[in-house]
Amino acid sequence: MPERAFPHILPSALGILALLVATAGAQPVTASETPAQYDVEIIVFQNLSGQSDGEHWPLADEDSYSMPEQRPLGDMLSELPASAHRMQRIADSLNRSGAYRVVTHRAWRQSARDRAGAVPFPVSDTADNLDGTITLVRERFLHLDVDLMLQSTYSLQEKRRMRSGELHYFDHPVFGVIAEVNPYSAPAPVVPAEPAAPAPEVESPIPLPDHRVRQAPY
Repeated sequence: MPERAFPHILPSALGILALLVATAGAQPVTASETPAQYDVEIIVFQNLSGQSDGEHWPLADEDSYSMPEQRPLGDMLSELPASAHRMQRIADSLNRSGAYRVVTHRAWRQSARDRAGAVPFPVSDTADNLDGTITLVRERFLHLDVDLMLQSTYSLQEKRRMRSGELHYFDHPVFGVIAEVNPYSAPAPVVPAEPAAPAPEVESPIPLPDHRVRQAPY
């Protein structure tokens, strides 16, 4: 589907999303300038109005729909705590808008591989019957593959070329995904400070021989 900006009913607090979606072409990825690990963050939200703007979106065919292959996560992927979320203000604004509701907000760190070795991140929420995966692919360009199904009826499948640090919106009239990918570099190890060298001992001056002071006669 074509990239687009958020519908006009989003609250003005989401003005920080002005750079969303319609961004310039992505830059090629090279091993020399881009680290192999990335922080990925997504917000899956539901459009409570369900308006389609006149577009026809086919419903998911459960008989033909197949979930992407699940691979062992191993040490290539680790979920980040909520305290590491960069888009919390966006999630709060969506919930306050009355037009949207956040279904799930996730973030994780992973090693990016080519398409043959990419490991999908499983995304699910039993309360909203959300299931699927998000896959980060690193080849000449970064790509994010979204493959989600909501309420066993609505399917969102899209591959998007990404650019580090930019927000992207994956579009559907019933639900959508906001995603951001940022390169991760491990902080430099802290080198303990060397203990201060002890002050050099100062030798005592040579004691003078004991003598008595005579007073001059008056």
